[in-house]
Amino acid sequence: MRTRQASGIPAPFLDMAMGVIFVFLAVIMISTVDEPKKSVTEAPVPKAEFLIQLSWDDNSQDDIDLYVRSPDKQVVYFSRRQTPLMFLDADNLGINNAVNMPDGSITPVPTRREVVTVRALMPGEYVVNAHFYKKSSPPGTVDHLVMNVTKLNPFAEVTRAEATFDTQGQEQTLANFTVEPDGKVTSVFLAPVALVGSTSS
Repeated sequence: MRTRQASGIPAPFLDMAMGVIFVFLAVIMISTVDEPKKSVTEAPVPKAEFLIQLSWDDNSQDDIDLYVRSPDKQVVYFSRRQTPLMFLDADNLGINNAVNMPDGSITPVPTRREVVTVRALMPGEYVVNAHFYKKSSPPGTVDHLVMNVTKLNPFAEVTRAEATFDTQGQEQTLANFTVEPDGKVTSVFLAPVALVGSTSS
């Protein structure tokens, strides 16, 4: 007499199928956990050799600009923030220096600072100037400037200079320094050079 087979999937086949599915899901989970998340910090960052910083009084209403000329006569400043060698981080606008917040509001930033990064070693003379672009403070107000040049590899302070600005349109050379092919700074001196209006395009 023929026996009738119970309906449904045979138990051995069902066990095998479930085992395959379990292994497949486990592999997917492991590969997802092991895969590292990429972040912006992993992006390659050009090596920096020198930092040139100009700062003035916190909360100053005045717009003062940093100019730096490299040995190839290229100049970075607010209107030309990048050359093959140098990069100006931002144009600090004084009283108009602010950041846009995620909620849409605008928050004033009290710090007054501009920074130029020299990203490679180029031998020759560098010139560092400050220019008083726009005066928004009351008459008689004096801005106190501090400029620092720092070598990063190895770390060393190259020079520091101070100045006072009180008149719109003022331009002053704060430092000249010479870099040798091996990266050493062999001389720091002061030889005024006008950079405003004579920048290389």
